[in-house]
Amino acid sequence: MNALALRRAERPAPFRPWSLRLAQPTIDLAASILSSRPFLGFETWARGAVTRRSLSSVIQRYQVQGQTRGRQDHVVLAPDASLIVSDLDHVPDCPYTLTSTLPLFFAQFRVAGTVTMSGDGRSLTVDHRVCLFSRFAPGDERQVHVAEGAWRAVALVCSEAALRRWGLAESALALLSGGAVTAIPMPRAASEAIRDLLECRYDGDLRRPFVEAKLLEALCGVLGAAAQSRAAPSTTFSPSELRRVTQAAELIQSSFDEPLTLQRVARRVGLNRSRLAAGFKAVFETTFYERLREVRMIEARRLLDRGGAVSMAAAAVGYESACSFSRAFKARYGVAPSERLAAARLSLRHRLHA
Repeated sequence: MNALALRRAERPAPFRPWSLRLAQPTIDLAASILSSRPFLGFETWARGAVTRRSLSSVIQRYQVQGQTRGRQDHVVLAPDASLIVSDLDHVPDCPYTLTSTLPLFFAQFRVAGTVTMSGDGRSLTVDHRVCLFSRFAPGDERQVHVAEGAWRAVALVCSEAALRRWGLAESALALLSGGAVTAIPMPRAASEAIRDLLECRYDGDLRRPFVEAKLLEALCGVLGAAAQSRAAPSTTFSPSELRRVTQAAELIQSSFDEPLTLQRVARRVGLNRSRLAAGFKAVFETTFYERLREVRMIEARRLLDRGGAVSMAAAAVGYESACSFSRAFKARYGVAPSERLAAARLSLRHRLHA
């Protein structure tokens, strides 16, 4: 019996409210493709009442209310390709492990929410307007930590054969030539496609083709931007230089707590300072220091929202001066970190007494 027939024959188990039972659940990506279960399995993190309904024969919607609020659609694009569309107003802090019994490609496009993925000695923390890519060999594991807060993202889990059917295998796998996990800033075209997908008003048989079209538009936007940067005239950036620029961006994601400067990072990736600055602007459409500051502010906000002291948050994201940190935080979010912390602690007390 092939995978499609197996899925059609499978009768999903009765659905019921779940609660968080496992501190570190393990989720098999291959099983999420070959079954009708939701990608993250709300039994691992929902903390609320969950209801399910079928939008069509290949689309399941999970509506959840409680500490997790919002909806998640599981769209089966093919026997070896599934899409998970998450539009959640709030999710609890959630660590889990991703694994797969099959060789798979994983891509996640994030509009809101912060996640850390670790694998093969590399750890990346990514936020909104970032695409997270990973390639799984059978038995591979990735440690994932979703930060508490809003979660709006689209995740693709598929085989290499599915990428080849779409004509995207070579471009997609080229992104992972330097390691098993990588993160790429999302270009504007891809970001708009993902927003359209999240805001899709079609149900029934119209939803799946619309969702797949927008997914491919987003994938093409990311892969096209990456290919364009690799194909830049050799008089501007060599392939080796472009790889080093990407390594610098990944270093920001994984080492934002270190006292990073443009000069230090340039030395670590093997480029001179001016070359890295120019390459960063050309490839990622932002400056080195703007990206570093944004990554640090996102992590600091996460720490404050969990009740951490302002001084602790400042030190954790690489600020030696609490005053400098407070100025940067207020410039980014419009409130002082002490105000954010006070609101977070009040919210935590309310939850404890709820």
